[in-house]
Amino acid sequence: MGVDARQDPGWESYWQAGPPAGDERHFIIRSFLPLTRAIARRLKAGLPASVDYDDLVSAGVIGLIAAVDRFDPDKGHNFKKYAAIRIRGTMLDELRQMDWAPRSVRRDEGQLVRTRKELEHELGRTPSDEEIAARLGLDSEKYSRLVKRLAPQTIIRLEDMGVRGEEARQSAYTFLKDPSSPDPLEESVLRDAYRVMVAAIDKLKERQRQVISLYYFDNLNLKEIAAIFGVTESRISQIHSEAIGVLKKRLADHF
Repeated sequence: MGVDARQDPGWESYWQAGPPAGDERHFIIRSFLPLTRAIARRLKAGLPASVDYDDLVSAGVIGLIAAVDRFDPDKGHNFKKYAAIRIRGTMLDELRQMDWAPRSVRRDEGQLVRTRKELEHELGRTPSDEEIAARLGLDSEKYSRLVKRLAPQTIIRLEDMGVRGEEARQSAYTFLKDPSSPDPLEESVLRDAYRVMVAAIDKLKERQRQVISLYYFDNLNLKEIAAIFGVTESRISQIHSEAIGVLKKRLADHF
């Protein structure tokens, strides 16, 4: 069990020989997860209900990891204070990125949520789409368009990521794996695919890049990554799927 970071047992000593790595690095990250959650709870208390607590924690863990990797004790900083600043700053950055929709979408979303809650209270059950549409004064077609406009993006698995060949759809792994054949055309395609994939990964949100890196380059499973980030395994799976959806689109667009 990790040591509670609030005990502050001389954390700066871990950086005497350079940035911590391996088990030491993971130990520090795990030890400061309670601080990350505490900051997320305090921040969440003043935010709308639509802001997800797990999203804040995930962002905070990214800040925590950056703090561990970049902390320099020679500058006279206290690591706990330094980590708290980085954690909160990353959460605030995440909040700024979260609000992707224009005001009209947020307004319609709020109206839809309020209407659904009102009907649930009045009826004592979950209202049907027809009842919600009637309360909003919309016919079925307009209500369907509204729901579609507010719906989140579809999640796509990595296994589905691929490109369309002349005869059939081919997996992206076909282009990303190291070929044994010296065929120049195939090697050219592989280099191009690698370049596109690296560029696409660089453009992902920071938390998505962290999950992709830990999963595919550090060979951690989703459960292990969830433990480092201090969130549920399903939340890590969702972040992973969102990242793969973005990579799939960019790779497919290129080819």
